Amino acid sequence: MSIWGPGIADNDDAADWLDEFMDEPSIMALHDAFDEVSSGGNSDYVEVTEGAAAVAAAQIVTELFSKGGAKRLIEDEDVLLGGKGSVKQLHPGSRLHLVERAMRALSTVVYGAATSELHELVHEDAKLAKTWMKTMQGLEVRLLQVKEKLSSS
Repeated sequence: MSIWGPGIADNDDAADWLDEFMDEPSIMALHDAFDEVSSGGNSDYVEVTEGAAAVAAAQIVTELFSKGGAKRLIEDEDVLLGGKGSVKQLHPGSRLHLVERAMRALSTVVYGAATSELHELVHEDAKLAKTWMKTMQGLEVRLLQVKEKLSSS
């Protein structure tokens, strides 16, 4: 990986996935990103490419369910509105399922020290690890807030 930073899209792999998503945004692309880190369960090693994509996809999920707040990865308003429209068309149970999948994928990447290359790479530098963990915990909180909102509706 040639570009690296502690932000959600501060690496080449996340940026590449995000570019592809912006070209063809879909709920299925989000599910596909989550499948890559959870298809084999926690025993499979998650490569940095798949881990970075799953983290970016989890952030996209928060953006599709929220009104704003954190810095957005979706800068194109048409893509954002189209994505929000797609989410609204989902059955309520499918919305909740999408958020829960994002939470599980994020947990695998962030806390799976033995199974996540991204986790390993970040923790090679203590300062980077601290900043990255703070960013990931913020994302985790935003996903939990979305889940709670969906569960209470």
